[in-house]
Amino acid sequence: MARPVLTKRFGLAFSAHLQQLAFIALALTSVSALADEASPLAKHDRWVTSMAFSADGSRLITGGGQSLQYRPGDITIWDTSNGALVTSLEGQKSNVWSVALSSDGNRLVTTGYNGEVLLWDVPAKTVIATLDKHQSWCRSVAMSPDGKNFVTAGEDGSVVVWETEGAKEVSTLQAHESAVFQVSFSPDGNTLATVSTDKTGKLWDWRAGTEKAKLEGHEDAVWTVSFARDGSRLATAGADRTVRIWDANGALQATLRSHRDWVTGVAFSADGKQLATSSHDRTVKVWDLEIAINLAGESDQTAAALKAGREARDKASEESLAAQVEADKAQAKTDAVTAVVDSRTLTEKSTQAQTALDGAPENEFLKKAAEEAKAALDKATAAADAAMKQYESDAEFTEKLKKAKEGTLDEAKAEIAALQVVTDEAVAKAQGLTEQMAAAEKAVAEATEKSKQLGEQVAKTLDGFKSAVWTVAFSPDGKRLASGSHKDSIRIWDFENNAELFPIPAESESAEATEESAE
Repeated sequence: MARPVLTKRFGLAFSAHLQQLAFIALALTSVSALADEASPLAKHDRWVTSMAFSADGSRLITGGGQSLQYRPGDITIWDTSNGALVTSLEGQKSNVWSVALSSDGNRLVTTGYNGEVLLWDVPAKTVIATLDKHQSWCRSVAMSPDGKNFVTAGEDGSVVVWETEGAKEVSTLQAHESAVFQVSFSPDGNTLATVSTDKTGKLWDWRAGTEKAKLEGHEDAVWTVSFARDGSRLATAGADRTVRIWDANGALQATLRSHRDWVTGVAFSADGKQLATSSHDRTVKVWDLEIAINLAGESDQTAAALKAGREARDKASEESLAAQVEADKAQAKTDAVTAVVDSRTLTEKSTQAQTALDGAPENEFLKKAAEEAKAALDKATAAADAAMKQYESDAEFTEKLKKAKEGTLDEAKAEIAALQVVTDEAVAKAQGLTEQMAAAEKAVAEATEKSKQLGEQVAKTLDGFKSAVWTVAFSPDGKRLASGSHKDSIRIWDFENNAELFPIPAESESAEATEESAE
């Protein structure tokens, strides 16, 4: 099977730019000239959990490893034109969780699962400073646009500001009540965005140490945040499977729903018109933001309908189960009184049959009738005794059973009729709730389909990944799109031409992709 590139599940309303991202042959001669299957990048098999392009896009820095803490982490620099290994930096003791490169490419900051932060002199391939401010997992680092400062994020909710020159600690922001998952600078360097497991994001005047805005609305941990290149908006995403677009002041513009699992990375295209996202659902999606914002209202309504449908379904299911239990209890009590009454009426029938037999002991018909009446009586008596025993701890109902056994038959039959009314009402209630549950199921199915259709209108999908995708990045010129994951490590696309550059597909895969592109 070919590696799927951008799948063809989209509405006609998609913008002209993204319409160009249809299937084309992967066996382009330009791709063949750029790399081959033997390139080190194509053969890389380590986890890639973080990445960053150099300012000119010619280099891709990736961070990862082979395990979270039991093996040294990987810091690798690749040539994006041919997939060649430029250099590897050794020194991180655990999986590298975040990388940040200065605009001049001379300084690199990396963070590890063990909390260790390293500042690198890239040309010299040496560690300038080892920082152990964070005592546990340091998930994120961000470099200011001018390269003079960087910030690191802590599991304790703190964000530490450092001077790049000399790796001096400047200040600490107690940004969140729980772990900070990612930090990001605005393009002008004046604002710092932080996101956390406390389900919020925040915008900071990091120099003054003051909060500018709070981003609320996510329903679970927020994993990732990034600014558009012009600083006009930013995106957040996380464990609630949604992506949220905010303006520079923190006002919500749209909620994007299409991923089926945690969203782990967000990256704006160079022109800010598209957003790439990575997810544990083993996909990368590319969103048309103009369409997404235009359809935000409809998307929200559909999401609300889906949520309401699920809540109604779950409530009806729970109430239906409870109603069925009550119906079963009511029926059991009706059956218990009926068993007592049956034992009385069958006693009379059995007596009558035996009396008739006594008058004609040789009559086989009467003999059979007497035997059947006795057997029915024994069965009814056993059922009555079992009913009496079953409800011996229920004093009130036991009294009813005694009256049914010892009172008049008319009174007993009236009690059965009253119990049957209660039983019928309970059964009707259970059936009504079952119908409500079915209606809610239908509403959920309709809202789910509508949500899927909306998702296909606003996002194209890069799939075919073998494992969760941890990170995604656009090159500064927007011509390259890269992703990092566990089993697939690094995949890079020529975004403008929709050709996967690395790893190079096999010849058979290329031929199959060519056939698909012609459909």
